[in-house]
Amino acid sequence: QTWLFRRSDLDQFDHVNNAAHWAVVEEVLQSTEQRRRGVGEIEYLAPADADDLGELMVDHEMMWVVAHGRTLTAARWSALD
Repeated sequence: QTWLFRRSDLDQFDHVNNAAHWAVVEEVLQSTEQRRRGVGEIEYLAPADADDLGELMVDHEMMWVVAHGRTLTAARWSALD
């Protein structure tokens, strides 16, 4: 699945604001019908630029956005019962 960051997500340094990366987690939770009550962790591994066309990869509780051969974001979601 592809993922596109938007210009409206930019911060003052012209990189995607860290809060915008949480949209990745929200989209995965919606598409997999996981419970939204839980614990999330996110790592910002490389700056993401607007119009970066990344690949969203998901494996169980983990998700990554990869663009230009580098991992931009890694996230983990653990649903609570």
